[in-house]
Amino acid sequence: MEVFSGETGPTVNRLVNFLKHNNAAILRKVKEPLACFDVDETLLEWDENDMSMRRNNVCALYDTAVKNGYKIYIVTARPKTDNGLKYLMKQLAALGFDTSVIQKVYMMPSTYDDVGVYKSDARARIVQQTAGTFVLMVGDQPTDVLRDTRQKQFDSNLTYVLEKPDKDVIFGVKVSEI
Repeated sequence: MEVFSGETGPTVNRLVNFLKHNNAAILRKVKEPLACFDVDETLLEWDENDMSMRRNNVCALYDTAVKNGYKIYIVTARPKTDNGLKYLMKQLAALGFDTSVIQKVYMMPSTYDDVGVYKSDARARIVQQTAGTFVLMVGDQPTDVLRDTRQKQFDSNLTYVLEKPDKDVIFGVKVSEI
């Protein structure tokens, strides 16, 4: 399952280069290419003044997915509220993310009490509705890339690229925890 791991910057760069050079082959294999991203501690991090900022080394995957034509989805454990969704979209746009390419944002409804089950269900719903395949699933927690987190132990200081970590997923990227 594990393809490679290491410090976040070099590991992400290695995958970005792979995706750039192999995108045509990937697109021939999948009907509908999808990419799924977590938000907090994945696309965003916080500075010492508690201000959000882009996690640039991880955002290279977002930018590559957009350039490669993958449909972008956000699945976050932030609580599902109208104001929460508006705030998240403003936050992403203010930090330079192209939010026009985001197909849908899934925020955790109060009916769930387990983040892992919620995220797995949301990803399954996306695949069912689109008949697509996730080329990328990216997040800082094991539940962002695996349905069954007992499959793999992670060092929180490293970033891992996993091949086929779940059904309908080509690469799962479990980024280091901040």
